[in-house]
Amino acid sequence: MLSRKALALSAVCAVAALALTERAPADSSAGAVLLKTPSAYAASLPVVGTSLVFVAEQLKKISGGAMEMKIYEPGKLVPPLEILDAVSSGKVNSGYAAAGFWAGKIPAAVLFSSVPFGPEALEYMAWLY
Repeated sequence: MLSRKALALSAVCAVAALALTERAPADSSAGAVLLKTPSAYAASLPVVGTSLVFVAEQLKKISGGAMEMKIYEPGKLVPPLEILDAVSSGKVNSGYAAAGFWAGKIPAAVLFSSVPFGPEALEYMAWLY
């Protein structure tokens, strides 16, 4: 099982790669890339909320300040159930929610959400395979 830090750093790398491929400034003088990130979870919520805060801190450190993430509490920028639509339409450039929130929009999304007290992601993928 991966540790919380390993999962968070993996998320930082994924966010950084996506953001840099689409919205990176041509040079560092153009300013930092700001990821406006609405969250489906309060930043104070243990594990799911605090992990995003950790990812934001690590992203700024790893990028040397070239990338920053501004976290918006649930409902402040977009409602939690509309995060996928906001990212898809370009209203925001990142979002944080569980795939289960997208069940009506992406048919297989529920398969990639956790089941309480159920298998972890790798175990679930092995079962699917």
